Amino acid sequence: MLDPKLSIPRVMVGGLVFGGVVAGCGGDDGGTSQADVTRRLCNALEDCDPDEFDQDYASQAECRTELNAYFDEFTQEYGAACGRALVAYYACILPEYTATCDYAGSGCDDEYDAFYDACY
Repeated sequence: MLDPKLSIPRVMVGGLVFGGVVAGCGGDDGGTSQADVTRRLCNALEDCDPDEFDQDYASQAECRTELNAYFDEFTQEYGAACGRALVAYYACILPEYTATCDYAGSGCDDEYDAFYDACY
């Protein structure tokens, strides 16, 4: 059983756990499609910690490819509703993460619950 809180891609783990509040990271208000979320997330990861991003990804394109594979794995394993719910969860996390380069984990409980219900 996959769990986004346990199997978040390697950069996402560091990005969501490390503190370093830096105002203005990412700064992008985008949509909630998988492509938009993936693009915005990769931008935020690079903006928030360029050195770590460069260690993990050769480019934005590689980051998007890996994150899309991550989302697609949930969709293939648990169905389209699960994949959509996971993307919605990350879309919820993104505004706080892009604003602070951190995610406290408290603002998206409903989205996480919807993801969990759809996937497990």
